[in-house]
Amino acid sequence: MSQNLLASKAQVSTYFANKDASDFDLIESFLVLDSTTGRYMMDPNFTVDNQDPEWLEQTFHPHSVLLMQGHEEDAFMLAQIDVIDHPDSSEAHSRLGFSYLLQGDYDLALEHNQKSIDLMSENSPGNPPGDNDIMLVGAYNQRASFLQEAGRYTEARECLDKAIEMEPEWVALYGHKADILMQEGHIEEAMETYKQALVMDSSQDYSDFQKQMIAKQMGCGSVEEALQLIEDRQAEMQPADPLYAKDNIHDQVAPAPATMDM
Repeated sequence: MSQNLLASKAQVSTYFANKDASDFDLIESFLVLDSTTGRYMMDPNFTVDNQDPEWLEQTFHPHSVLLMQGHEEDAFMLAQIDVIDHPDSSEAHSRLGFSYLLQGDYDLALEHNQKSIDLMSENSPGNPPGDNDIMLVGAYNQRASFLQEAGRYTEARECLDKAIEMEPEWVALYGHKADILMQEGHIEEAMETYKQALVMDSSQDYSDFQKQMIAKQMGCGSVEEALQLIEDRQAEMQPADPLYAKDNIHDQVAPAPATMDM
């Protein structure tokens, strides 16, 4: 790790000490602070139509809260002190990697992501799948996003293939891979991958929600509409058909920007 590139604990502490308290107003409409863990969690009284109740139990690290509020610089400084305090925390390196990505520093983003993967792998020596394995899959998905942002598409797909091998029922991984294939201009393969995600019979939590998000990324209002669009495009795509060109099909199914599970 490039420790010399991190701000010192004293520098970060001084930075936060000089911030006005009003800069850290919480999103009080749906977050409450757990004083025991120091994390924010969903207010149990907050409800969303058609939302899985288990989602309300998700907790948010203060780094995520600052990002949701648009305080990227504050989140970046917090992530740095987190890594200084907890150099062997895979989650801390993951958060700092994401902050470096937002800063446009792909090399350091990938460096901390790799450190996160290495730390997770040390605690996950090929045993039956468990929570740590799921986190490792998420780390590979994150790395694919970083590589995608850097324009390193082949490496990004290789990361996703590794993640899919580890967790073949994670619907969102296929949607992410299809987005990258679209950016590369591999339209036919992208269509097949989108379809694979949308028709998958997955037992994983939130799979239906993930399918809806993939449909939205494709510019469709529903999974059914997305599947019809794929069927129409596949029927029209012939080797001599101008619709085979990337620019034409891109207007119909545009790749979405890279996203992170926080």
